Amino acid sequence: MASVFQCCGKRENHTWRGDTTAKPNSSSALSQKAKGKTPPPPPPGGPPQAERMCGVGVVFKPTMNADSGRTQLVVYSVAPASPAERSGLILPDDQLTHVDGTAVVDLAAEKVAPLVLGASGSSVTLRFKRSDDEFDVTLERSWGGGRRDP
Repeated sequence: MASVFQCCGKRENHTWRGDTTAKPNSSSALSQKAKGKTPPPPPPGGPPQAERMCGVGVVFKPTMNADSGRTQLVVYSVAPASPAERSGLILPDDQLTHVDGTAVVDLAAEKVAPLVLGASGSSVTLRFKRSDDEFDVTLERSWGGGRRDP
C-alpha cells in the first residue's frame, strides 16, 4: 500500500553541514569519515523549516478502476487530529483526482506525494470524487496532530 502521511521529514536522507542537499554518501561525508572525523550533528530541531515537508493526514491506496481500467488513488484512512480529519469532508474510498489543479488519475503514489506534501502552514487544494460528485477541499499542511512544528 502506498501512502502519503501527515508528515514526511527527510532528515535521515541528509548529512547536515549547513546545507540539506548533501546525501549521506557524499564525497564530503566520506572524506570526513576516511580522515577519522565525524561530521557535525544536526542542529536541535533538525533541518531548517523550509526543508520540513508536511502533509494533510490522508493515507491513500492505489487501486484499479474496474470500469475504466485506470489507476487511481483512493483514501484508505484519515489521520486523527489531522487537517483532513478536521475538515470533516474527506472519507475513506474518496478518489483523489486533482492536486492544486493538476490531474493525478493514472499517476503513481510516488508522483502524487510531492504534490500533496509541502511546507508547514502552506495550503493545498485536493479534488475528490465520491460517487458521481466531485468536490474541492483546501487544507493547510501541518505536522501530526495539528502541530505546526515537530
